[in-house]
Amino acid sequence: MNFYGKNKKQDKYFVEIRNCLELAYWISSDIDHFVENSKEKINKQALDMIFSNSINLKEFIDKTIKKLEILEGDHKECALLLANYTKFCLEEFDFINNKKRESESEDVKFSRMLDADIDFRDQYEKYFLRTDIELYRIKSYKYFSHALSALYDFSAYLDDQLHDSEDSALADIKREEILKHISNAESILGIGCRLMKANDKSLQDFVIASSRNSIISPQEYFQLQVEFNDVLKELFFVQRNFYNQFKKNQLPDLAEFNLIEYETNKYYSRLNEIGFTLSKIVLDELRIDIPDFKLLSPSMIKNPLDFVKVN
Repeated sequence: MNFYGKNKKQDKYFVEIRNCLELAYWISSDIDHFVENSKEKINKQALDMIFSNSINLKEFIDKTIKKLEILEGDHKECALLLANYTKFCLEEFDFINNKKRESESEDVKFSRMLDADIDFRDQYEKYFLRTDIELYRIKSYKYFSHALSALYDFSAYLDDQLHDSEDSALADIKREEILKHISNAESILGIGCRLMKANDKSLQDFVIASSRNSIISPQEYFQLQVEFNDVLKELFFVQRNFYNQFKKNQLPDLAEFNLIEYETNKYYSRLNEIGFTLSKIVLDELRIDIPDFKLLSPSMIKNPLDFVKVN
């Protein structure tokens, strides 16, 4: 963050609160991802994990929000922005208590999430140094959110294109828009990855939190950051490659649709895992008591050969 180093005590408080909020986000995202994409796996054991995580999450986030009172200046302003976005996401992801899920379509929900995500990232990025990988992740994912937004129009035009040549032309325009945003996301993330190799800004939270008896080495923490970037790159790549296939009204076959769904779920699951692990490492370094959260995402990874048809 661009305010690190001005007040070491505030830095440490902020690192604790930031990583608590991010840990809460990853757990909530993990639950939502599982419920939305693995309904066939929802059994008693999964429900027990979901309810346990949800109860622990509420207590954990309430305790974290109270800690905001100890922050001042830029530390507090930035943490409040992150806290408000995190609370919004937790409410949207909460399939147990969110009554909106019963009355709203998934399109309406997802559109609201994308708008909030883009608005948050527009404000959040000002707190990062230009050498910080997190700045480039924020910018790249913002481009990806724009691509997902364009995807809704593309899907609508695609559904009608067999009946209307104008809709076919509009679908092509939206497809190009999707590809442009994803290419921008890949490009900006690539810049961040190159900068990350040249400086240690990706280690800031770990260094502030670490003690003489560190649980892991800075190199191990750094390697997890690299893996997070690699997974994000792969997510962008498979999405761009998939939408490149929609040319001259030629649609990919069902196996390709199934494969892209598998790949997308796999990468989102892995991002949840790595994001959670990175935050937990920092909080463990700070000796912060964390509930016994259990991730559901690992159980979602299927065998990709399931989608290969053998004649």
